[in-house]
This record gives sequence, C-alpha cells and structure tokens, in this order.
Amino acid sequence: IKQILSENVIELYQSYQIEELISKGPFNGIIIPGGTATVQQRDLGAAGVEIIKNFVQEGGGYVGFCAGGYLAAMPPSNKPQKPGIGLIKVKYIL
Repeated sequence: IKQILSENVIELYQSYQIEELISKGPFNGIIIPGGTATVQQRDLGAAGVEIIKNFVQEGGGYVGFCAGGYLAAMPPSNKPQKPGIGLIKVKYIL
C-alpha cells in the first residue's frame, strides 16, 4: 500500500497515536491494518474511537484490513464485549 500511495503522490502518515495523526491533517481517509481488533480498540481508547467515528461521519474514508474490518463492524449480539465500533451496521459471528 505504501508504494502504491507514494507512486500516486498521496501523502502517507503512520502512527498508533490517533491524536498525533490528527495534528498532521486534514486527511481524506484512514487505513486500519490487520492485527488484533481487541488490542486496536483498547489502544485507541474511547477518545480515539470517537475521533474515527466523527471523521467517517463527516465524510472521511475508512479502509479496514482483517482486524480493521472487525473494528469497523458492530460487536456480535451474543458477545458484546468483543471489538467493534459500529461504523458499519454489520455484525460478525465468532
């Protein structure tokens, strides 16, 4: 992804600190990679989750690979403690 974006003159910033990234904006989109959605959501914290939700609600793009996709979904009804911030009205099954 990094190579494709740089070849198309798209600036790419990388950080696990969402507040740090916001200070470098404005942005058109956010990419959340694979990993562990539970850890991603924990590390974002409530403030980071709200930043992402507001960004998307205001028209920003979101691409989630693997765990980033789980993060964007809603938690399963039978396991509400599982990750999911509800960007898309899709529930996954575990």
